[in-house]
Amino acid sequence: MIECLNNKKKVEGYIDGKRYLNRKKKLWGYLDGNTAKDKEGYLLLILRDDGIITWNEGEEQGSLKDNKIYTLDDKLLYEFLKEKRQIIGIDRTPALYLEGPTHEIEQLTNIDFFGIAAIILELFS
Repeated sequence: MIECLNNKKKVEGYIDGKRYLNRKKKLWGYLDGNTAKDKEGYLLLILRDDGIITWNEGEEQGSLKDNKIYTLDDKLLYEFLKEKRQIIGIDRTPALYLEGPTHEIEQLTNIDFFGIAAIILELFS
């Protein structure tokens, strides 16, 4: 299990495969294919095959390219720096630190980054 720490090094949540847990290790949300859903199964965001991020109604919100999430006007919101175990924000400072087994962090993919941003960082909410 991977711990997600905020910029004050306090636990924000956990990554357990494709499930995201809150500080109390209760289900916060999860990935179902290319969709991020809350704990009740409500669809939050969709990552299309072309990298466009939409709300469930299909309204485009931004994009995911090369471990970076952008707004519709190509403004960088988040970047996943796997080797540093960080997700940095718009101000180029860490928004989340990832702590846990190296092999689990190395296995994180673009879709996992999308899930972390959508659920833990509440992307486009």
